Amino acid sequence: DDADIAVTLAPPLLLWLASPHGHPLCAGRYELMGGTSGNGRPVWKHVDSDKFLYTGSTGKWHVGGRDVKDKNFQCSLGFISSKERHDGVLPDSVKSWTRHDGNNHVDDADITVTLAPPSFWLASPHGQKTCEGQYELLKGTTGNGHPVWKHVNSEIFLYSSLNHKWQVGGKDVKDKHFRCNAGYITSKERHDGASPDSVRLWTRHDGANHVDDADIAVTLAPPLLLWLASPHGHPLCAGRYELMGGTSGNGRPVWKHVD
Repeated sequence: DDADIAVTLAPPLLLWLASPHGHPLCAGRYELMGGTSGNGRPVWKHVDSDKFLYTGSTGKWHVGGRDVKDKNFQCSLGFISSKERHDGVLPDSVKSWTRHDGNNHVDDADITVTLAPPSFWLASPHGQKTCEGQYELLKGTTGNGHPVWKHVNSEIFLYSSLNHKWQVGGKDVKDKHFRCNAGYITSKERHDGASPDSVRLWTRHDGANHVDDADIAVTLAPPLLLWLASPHGHPLCAGRYELMGGTSGNGRPVWKHVD
């Protein structure tokens, strides 16, 4: 018998770490290292540096440097660590993290590890129509420690502002390196690390003020391909449909028949 053997759903391919109060080089996007494990758990690597999110020998998640990889992750070193043993819980479900301040590990409630969806769909049926459509993750770009997504057809960006709200802004916010609080569309409340598709209420600028708009929605991107079958009629409608990324109908995605 071995009670520690476990079969679980595959770990996420991408994770995003935010650490606004320290260790900025640890923040950003991490990709799963498919053929690598640390103490029986998956390992993710920062896309731009030798930083690794791994399980240490004491059963905590850690973010460490090249030295932990050289030790084959047989250690418990990290600039950032989960406060408790994770007992199999993945990093995006950890509630409490600590960071090393040069002397000790200190609690930091603002450190978050979240899923980083590669794309979103934004619907805004009552205004700011140019913001509608598909947004794709900008690799290597952050806004105040969080990921940034760009509209597929225009210079419009979904980013985290200085006041910790999700904002949809234009080229001017990019020119400011996202160090601002500007947006045509804004989450009503601070997101506290939650992904844009978790936001329940958005506001939009109506030319004078930001007004609540319960019909604005940010959702995971729709499927690129659909297949329609109609065996009893309209055979020309049957077949494969491809997503028209920059096109929306009444705030929703549109697919076009390939033929």
